[in-house]
Amino acid sequence: MTRFMILWKYQNKYYLIECCNNGRISINNLFEDETYINFETKDAIYDYGYIYNQDYLCTSDLNHNYITIWDLKNKTISKQIELGNIYGGKMINWNNKYTIIGCSGYFAIIDIEEGKMKKIIKINENVDILKGVKKIKINQIESLVISDNNNILLYNL
Repeated sequence: MTRFMILWKYQNKYYLIECCNNGRISINNLFEDETYINFETKDAIYDYGYIYNQDYLCTSDLNHNYITIWDLKNKTISKQIELGNIYGGKMINWNNKYTIIGCSGYFAIIDIEEGKMKKIIKINENVDILKGVKKIKINQIESLVISDNNNILLYNL
C-alpha cells in the first residue's frame, strides 16, 4: 500500500517517488516508461518523507526508530539517524538543515547534516501526531508553532 508520493525533478525529467508500507520505494519517470530505481528494505513502513537538498529523500519509518536519508543520484542510503525512543511519524523540513518529527505525545528536532538528535520535547498524551510546524520569533525568542489534529501549541526553543 502506498503511504505517500513525492515529485522529484532530476536532469530535466520528472519522477514520481512512491513509498509503501512494505519497505519498497519506487522511483519512476512520470512521462516516460522508465524505472529509475526500486529500493527494497526489510519490513519498513515509510510514513512520511520529503526531498532534502534537491537530490536526497528523507523518510521516517513507523516500524523502526530511525530516519533514512536516501541519496537519489547515487541510488544508495546516505545515512540513518537513530531517534531513541521515538518511532517515526510525520516529518517536517525546517530550514533545510533540521527535521522535526512527531508522534503521540512527543516531537524531536534532528540535525540532518550532523546526523543526530538535538532535542526531544514531551508535549502530553492528549496531543496527536504532528501535522504542521512553523518557526517564529517573538521578542527575540525563537519558538515553534506546532499543530496536530486537535491543537495548536507554542514552544520556545
